[in-house]
Amino acid sequence: MAFIQHLAESGVRICIVSHATQSQIEGDVERLPIVADEVIGCSDKGRAFLQLQDRWGCGLAIGDTAMDLRAALEAGIPFVQARLEGQSLLPQCHGAIEDWGEAEAILQGMASIYSAY
Repeated sequence: MAFIQHLAESGVRICIVSHATQSQIEGDVERLPIVADEVIGCSDKGRAFLQLQDRWGCGLAIGDTAMDLRAALEAGIPFVQARLEGQSLLPQCHGAIEDWGEAEAILQGMASIYSAY
């Protein structure tokens, strides 16, 4: 998770969105070695992603389910699939990781796409 801390220190907003309740996800995040700018427990991730875009600008979603992909597509943001448990690759992903060590390279690649705009 050091790369997430590095991203945060370089000005990237870290927002965690989960279908868990607000108190559940806040408790989970408190146990992680990262600091998030926002932590959102919700039933509609697409709406949450849109609200985050309104507040922070462009974004990127990392998720593991087809529901996460649909929410990202609904919000019009790129989606990277976390295949940490061997899930099948979902269509329309902008990338996929099979362990968190791969996330840094994917995010650096996405950053170069954003810098072109």
